[in-house]
Amino acid sequence: MNRVLHTAILAGCLVGIVLADDFRTVLWPRDPRDNLTGNLGEDFPAYADVWQREDVLLGGSDGGAHLDRMCGAPYVTRFLGDCVRGRQVLGLERAVQLISDAPARLYGLRDRGRIREGWFADLVVLDPATVDAGPPTLVHDLPGGSVRMLADPVGVHRVFVNGVETVTDGSPTGATAGTVLRSGRNTDTVSTR
Repeated sequence: MNRVLHTAILAGCLVGIVLADDFRTVLWPRDPRDNLTGNLGEDFPAYADVWQREDVLLGGSDGGAHLDRMCGAPYVTRFLGDCVRGRQVLGLERAVQLISDAPARLYGLRDRGRIREGWFADLVVLDPATVDAGPPTLVHDLPGGSVRMLADPVGVHRVFVNGVETVTDGSPTGATAGTVLRSGRNTDTVSTR
């Protein structure tokens, strides 16, 4: 059977399952491992080469466009657990730079993204030996009892926003030290090259 026909039949089958389950079935992206052997796919190490480039930005969230079908929130902790600790295809220092400094530079955020005197202290204290994302679960905490997917962080001990501890061992402290950043007031214009 040719690949296009096989894909169309599989897609039709999945749509049928989702419809029959009244849209409660959650489809999750597959692991980048070979479907038959379970081994790491041959293309995966190429990601490590790309992540070394200066013009690369990691990303994994669409801002919650489909909260009950995908959870992009644990992307960073899952990335650290899988690619840094697990597969060891990227060093921790480079991974942290890609997660913090690279986006801050891209968006022109003033005094953010690095640990530097006088800059905003937005920090995450984590254990590199255990950092990861927990399994995705459905929670009913949106208005009207709507569901969303959630995956708790693993190995994250503290979160500081503007120097104020906002999370301690997975529990919010109640502090709300964040602020809305405004273009032009909190940002610099950056070159698009």
